[in-house]
Amino acid sequence: MLDKAFIEQQKKQLLEIKKELEERLVEFDNKKHDFGQDEDDTIHETEYFTDNVQIHAVLKKQLNDVNDALQRIAKGKYGICEKSGKSIEKARLV
Repeated sequence: MLDKAFIEQQKKQLLEIKKELEERLVEFDNKKHDFGQDEDDTIHETEYFTDNVQIHAVLKKQLNDVNDALQRIAKGKYGICEKSGKSIEKARLV
């Protein structure tokens, strides 16, 4: 069983990570690029969009994982495997 101080430390760290991810996503969403109208510009724009869609998806996945962990803390289920119901080692939670 995890001690209260460890869980609070994890919660604090998760909240900091959440804030960072949200800020990165807002910054990411606010960036607009105007590459122009010629064929080379269109190619660069397509490459930029393709790369950034993947980055955006990774950031959203990370944010969802952090939110899930925070919900598990709130429900008192943090550090407990969803499938087996057994405790997860602290080293895996850090």
